[in-house]
Amino acid sequence: MQYSQRLFGWALAGGCALLIFSGCSNAGSSSQPPVAANSLGFTPFVSLDAGIRPAAGAGRANGLVFVDPTALKAQIYVAEYNSSTSSPVQDFNAVDKNNKKAICHIDTVGEGVNSIAVDGSHELWVPQALDLNTSSSDVLSFGPNCGAAGTTLVDPKGQAAGIAFASDGTRYVDDILGPSSSAGNVSVYSKGKTKPARYLTNPNIFLATGVGVDSKNNVYVSYHSSASATGILSFKGGKMPGKPIAHVNLGAPGILTFDKKDDMIVTDDVNLTLNVYAPPYTGAPKVFPLQGASPQCSLNAAQTNLACGDKTNASVDIYSYPGGKYEYSFNKGLDSGTVIGVAQDPI
Repeated sequence: MQYSQRLFGWALAGGCALLIFSGCSNAGSSSQPPVAANSLGFTPFVSLDAGIRPAAGAGRANGLVFVDPTALKAQIYVAEYNSSTSSPVQDFNAVDKNNKKAICHIDTVGEGVNSIAVDGSHELWVPQALDLNTSSSDVLSFGPNCGAAGTTLVDPKGQAAGIAFASDGTRYVDDILGPSSSAGNVSVYSKGKTKPARYLTNPNIFLATGVGVDSKNNVYVSYHSSASATGILSFKGGKMPGKPIAHVNLGAPGILTFDKKDDMIVTDDVNLTLNVYAPPYTGAPKVFPLQGASPQCSLNAAQTNLACGDKTNASVDIYSYPGGKYEYSFNKGLDSGTVIGVAQDPI
C-alpha cells in the first residue's frame, strides 16, 4: 500500500505499533516501537487512530468531538484530522438524533490534532502537533459555540496531543512524543501562563497517550513504553516522580477522565472496552463493551452519559453512565477516516 500523507500516524493493532511516514513507499506494520523514526530522520506527527490506516491519497480523517451542553441546545464539535491543511471543527446539535448537518464551524491553524477538551470557563482547547502558521506545536483555545480564538499555549518540548485542567488553574499538556521523535512528556503550565514552567517525565513513557487530573489535582498519564508495554502513571499533586499504578492491564489505554467520585474512566482500544476503576485504581475495574475502538470517552455535565469517539464505525456513540449501556450513535458529516476523541463541557 502506498502512502503520500504529510501527516504521520502511529497505530496499535494487537499491541503492535504501526507507523505511516510521508513519502514512504510500502509503509507497514512492525512489532518494534516507533523509535525507529529517529534513524530514518523523520519527525512524525502522531495520531491516536489506533488500528486504522488511511487509504492511499486520503486527504483527511476525522479527529475529535466536543460536546457543549451549556449552549441553548447542547452541541457537538467535530474536528477533522487533516493532512497538510488545518483541522476544522464543526458544530452539531447534540440533542438532535436525526443526523442533521453542522450548524457552524471554526478553523484551527494546525494539523495533527488528537484530542480536545473544555475547561471550567467553557473554552474549547485544541492541541496541535503542528501549527501551520508557526511551524511549531501549540494549544489554542476557542470560545464556545464556534467562538473566536483566544489563548495560545506554546509547546516547545514535543507534539501536543491532549490537555487536562487542575482546580488551581494549572494546565497539563501531554506531548505524545518529544522533539525529534524522542520520548513523550507532560508540559506543565502554571495558572495564567502560556509557556511551560516544568515537565513531567518518566522512563516508562515513550508515547504519552493521555493525561487526566482528579479532584485532588493528582495527574495521571497513560503511556506506551519503548518496548510496547502499556500502563498508567500517577504524579501526586502534579509533581515528579511518577509512579506506575499496579494491576492496570490494558492493551491500549486511551485518554483519562474522572467522575465526581474520582473513578477513573479509560478505554482499551485492543479489547474494545470501557474500564472504570475506583480509587486507588489498583482493583479490578468495571468493564463494559464498546461498539468500536474509542480512544476517548467523556462524561456529560450531569454525569449520566458518556460520549465516545468510535473510529471503527466513524461515529460518536452514547452510553449511559454509570451503567455503561449503549444508547445511540450519530455520524452525519463524519468522513470515512477515524473519530478519535470526545470532550464534554464541563469536564
